[in-house]
Amino acid sequence: MRLIIVDDEELERKGLRKMIQTEMPEVTILGEARNGRIAIDLAEKLRPDVMLMDIQMPGIDGVEAVKAIRKKNKEIKFIVISAFNTFEYAKGVMQEGVKEYILKPSIKEEVMAALRRVQGELEEQKKKIEIEHNYNRALSLMESGWLSSLLLEQVEDMYLQEWNKLLNIEAIKGFIILFSFKGKIS
Repeated sequence: MRLIIVDDEELERKGLRKMIQTEMPEVTILGEARNGRIAIDLAEKLRPDVMLMDIQMPGIDGVEAVKAIRKKNKEIKFIVISAFNTFEYAKGVMQEGVKEYILKPSIKEEVMAALRRVQGELEEQKKKIEIEHNYNRALSLMESGWLSSLLLEQVEDMYLQEWNKLLNIEAIKGFIILFSFKGKIS
């Protein structure tokens, strides 16, 4: 999992970095941002899987940064860490697709649990993409095998019907003419 930490407090960023590196050494921390503008630039340049995002920062706040980043990349997951325990802040970021909302001061276990949940979700997405890719490859191989069998007249009617159902096609009859010429044509 590739991660960017966004918080205007340097001490908070360093603490999160240390905590994550200790507890989840498999996580790659791509960078840190002290405000929303830098976060937007880093997200576009580094393409992280996850961003830990503070809400209240000078300039572009966390909510606006999340909105801007999601316009360009809907795949990035967000975990918001905020000192604000208000429904409006939480609702605002959750509507933008934020996965987790953690209150400051953040407890190590909460941060790690949130990261592990998002990591699990990313792994599930990766498995689904891999399964879909393998399915498409297998389907392509099956289609070419079916076509070869059909062309070589090695398909029984019952077998042909099963292939038709599987591939969602209707093949009734087919013909192929193949000419092979040797020598010169004068």
